[in-house]
Amino acid sequence: MRLVTQNLLTCQVKACMDTAATPDGGFLSYPLKVVPDAGGLKQVASPFDEGVAKSILPRLDWAALRKTAAELGVAALPEEVPAGAESDAGFLRSVYALVFDIHLEEGNLLCPHCGRAYPVRKGVPNMLLRDDEM
Repeated sequence: MRLVTQNLLTCQVKACMDTAATPDGGFLSYPLKVVPDAGGLKQVASPFDEGVAKSILPRLDWAALRKTAAELGVAALPEEVPAGAESDAGFLRSVYALVFDIHLEEGNLLCPHCGRAYPVRKGVPNMLLRDDEM
């Protein structure tokens, strides 16, 4: 699972969703914390696509990406997306490498609000809920 995917996911447990909203419009259940197993986080190089990098940049939740990158120790990102980032090839390359080349192969995605762990096996997050969680 790439970090771009993790940047989109949130806890889907009904009780969590019902209590996770914050007054500022955010959610206590986002972002899901990446907890890799030993050796479960890998870097797999992929060809850089500037068009994809430019189109994904405004869609990323920058604060969530920054938090995840810091927790994993894979990148130090600025607090805000720099002005003119869309035309800075070096910046686009580094963001592209972060969101598309860092893979969680084995581990868990952990909800920071309710503590629900979503297992990731062979790079696939299992977001299925039990009956009592719906």
